[in-house]
Amino acid sequence: MEFTIIECPNSYEKILRGGNVIRVIGRGRQLSPGHPAGNQQRENQLPILNFLTKNTNIPFSHCLQNGHIQYLGQYRFNNMNKKITQEGFQYFEFEFYRNSYTPV
Repeated sequence: MEFTIIECPNSYEKILRGGNVIRVIGRGRQLSPGHPAGNQQRENQLPILNFLTKNTNIPFSHCLQNGHIQYLGQYRFNNMNKKITQEGFQYFEFEFYRNSYTPV
């Protein structure tokens, strides 16, 4: 399984700290890439959560607005948080660290 972050101005998905930290939203309906269109249910996140806890080398790519795809490297799962959008929708955010990154 590979994750691709699609560059979009309304996205809640983020690439932080020079690419060492990535935050992606959970599975569910989306208005645009990285922007939930309704409440995400925890049950829908369980298959991906099971995969993430068993695999430490998860490849990530970044799809730029011009259509080019940039490989970011391999990451490990760190955390899952439940959040609320500005519209009031509940969604899940997954946080990943680059394998060579140690948080301070």
